[in-house]
Amino acid sequence: MAYEKELPEWKAKGVKPPQSKLDEGWKVQDKPPAAWLNWQMNSTYEALQELQEKAVNKNGDTLTGKVIVDNELKAKGISVTQGYFEVNSYGAEYGIGKLQSFYDANNKTWKINGRDSADALTAVDLQLNGRMNVNRSGIQLGIGSPALANFHMVSDDVGGRPTLRIYNGNYGAGTRMFAIDNQGHAMLGNQLNPNNLEGWSKVLDIYSTGNAQIKVRTDVVDGRFEVHDQGFTGGAPGLLIGTASNHDVTFLVGNQNRLSISKDGYLNISSAIRMNSGDSWKFFVDNQGSVYSNAGSNDGGLLHYQLRNNTRLRWGIGLAGNESGLNNGSDFSIWSYDNNENMIHRPLILTRQNTALLFGSPLRATHISNRAPANHEGNEGEIWIQY
Repeated sequence: MAYEKELPEWKAKGVKPPQSKLDEGWKVQDKPPAAWLNWQMNSTYEALQELQEKAVNKNGDTLTGKVIVDNELKAKGISVTQGYFEVNSYGAEYGIGKLQSFYDANNKTWKINGRDSADALTAVDLQLNGRMNVNRSGIQLGIGSPALANFHMVSDDVGGRPTLRIYNGNYGAGTRMFAIDNQGHAMLGNQLNPNNLEGWSKVLDIYSTGNAQIKVRTDVVDGRFEVHDQGFTGGAPGLLIGTASNHDVTFLVGNQNRLSISKDGYLNISSAIRMNSGDSWKFFVDNQGSVYSNAGSNDGGLLHYQLRNNTRLRWGIGLAGNESGLNNGSDFSIWSYDNNENMIHRPLILTRQNTALLFGSPLRATHISNRAPANHEGNEGEIWIQY
C-alpha cells in the first residue's frame, strides 16, 4: 500500500549550523540565515524520503533486496509470497548453515531444506522438545517413487471403530500392513477388523492368503507357529507348532514340564495319559506304566482294544455282559472280524463270576473237562480236551 502523505520536497541543500547553535536552538529575536533554514528543510525532506523508500508499511509493502535484523524481529504474522523463507543457525556453537522453507501448492506439501556452510543442500532432522500433534490423516514416511518404498500411518473408522493403521505405499493408497483399534485388538495383515466372533477381550489377528508364520528365535533355537493351506514341511494343511532347529518341544502347565516331544521323536509325559469323552475318562496310562480302559460293558459286548491290519479291524478285545451286582457281567471276550470289519465269531470268553473258560463255535476240540476218562484215574489240576 502506497504512502498517502506527499513528501515536503525541498532541494536546496543549505548550510548546517554550527554545533553550538544545534545545541542551544533558536532564541527570541533570532533571525537565522537562509542557508541554515534551507539545511533544516532539505534534511527533513530527505529523511522522510528515505523512510518511505526503505521502511515497511504496516499494511504490507513489497520489499526487494534483503531485510537485516541484528537482534530480534517480532511480528503477528510473516508472509513470504514467493521464494524461500530462510533461518540461519543459532550462533557459532551450532555451526554454519541455514534452513530454507517453502510451500509446494501442486503437491500440497510444506518443504524444508537445509544448507551447509558451502550452501550445499543437506538433509534436515526435526527435533521437538514436546509432543507433535497431527490430525487423523496421519504421517507418511518416504517421498517419491517407488511407492513400495514408502509407508504411511493414519487413524480411521473404516472398520467401524477408531483404528490406527500402517500402510505400505503412498498416502491414500497402498496395502494395510498393521493396525490396532481403540479396544486393544491388533491386526497383522490386510483385514479391516479382527476375527473375534467369540468376543475375546483382546485379540492378535494375523492374516495372510495361503500361509502365515510366527518365529521366535535365538542364535541357536528356531521356534515356529505356522498355519498353511498347502503342505509345508511334509505336514497336511493346518496348524504346525515346533522347532525348525533340532530341539525339543515342551508344553508347560503351572510352569511345570507336563509333555515334551524330543528331537528324536519320542513323546514324554511327566505324569499320566488320560483320554476323556465328556466328563468321564475312557483311557488312562499312569506314570507307573499301567494301562486302564473304561469303555464299559453291555450284553452285546464293547471293544476296549482293537487289533488292525492296514486300518481294518481284525481282532477285538473287550468286555461283554451287563453287571447285576452278583459279580456277573463284564466278562473278558475276544472277537474276530472279516475283511469288511463284520464280526465273525466270539471265539473266547472268560467269565468274571466263576472264571469259566468258554469257547465259541466252531471249536476244534469236542469239549474241555476237568474229569479224566474212565480208564484214567486222573490227577488234580489236569484238564482233558476230547477230540
